[in-house]
Amino acid sequence: MKSIFHTLKEITFFVDNIIDASKYYKNIFGEPIFKSDHFILYNAGFINIGFHQSDEKSLKANIVPYFSVEDIDQAIKYLLSHNFKIYREKIKGVDGAYVCQLISPFNNVIGLIQE
Repeated sequence: MKSIFHTLKEITFFVDNIIDASKYYKNIFGEPIFKSDHFILYNAGFINIGFHQSDEKSLKANIVPYFSVEDIDQAIKYLLSHNFKIYREKIKGVDGAYVCQLISPFNNVIGLIQE
């Protein structure tokens, strides 16, 4: 059976303060491609990253989007300069790729992978 899924298109994070998140993540991803009072969407290469105002249906889930990077050390340095903190140190995975996780001031974890 052929999969109905083509590609991962968007990952959405729920945040407590959409205005502060919008200002902060604009520095990371640039101008949003869509913005409303409760939702902001950025394009990050091949995937869209959304931030939605937390509500009663917000889930506490451990969703970690991994972004492919050319130079993981440079990417880590960039995110640290925007107040991310290391969540899981850089390691060489069993598949030979380097991976690392960082956490934003809004407690959203972002993974990096260098193949």
